[in-house]
Amino acid sequence: MSQSHLELLKLKLEASKWKLLTEYNLQAPTDYWFIARPNGDCITKLTFTIGGNGTFGAILGTETICNAIACTIEEHPSISIYFGKYSKQFQLDINQFIKQLNTLDKKSL
Repeated sequence: MSQSHLELLKLKLEASKWKLLTEYNLQAPTDYWFIARPNGDCITKLTFTIGGNGTFGAILGTETICNAIACTIEEHPSISIYFGKYSKQFQLDINQFIKQLNTLDKKSL
């Protein structure tokens, strides 16, 4: 994952009227983000799956969010986005991810 992936995810969430409750700091990133609607409703947790630097993705203990390979809605793990190449496909995938998140919001996470 790159900084561009995170920036776009943050921008897409904000454009869809989600507020990031977790401090956004690329110098000290976290493995998850809590998000909510501006009025505080629908708090949910986005969990970043951390990939390893070692053979077959083995966790070495040095991984951070910068090694993330995917992001999942914790309460609905079937809804996720893979941080592959920053390409046109990623642009389409992130739009689908946000659309699915917004559908869940209507059902009250």
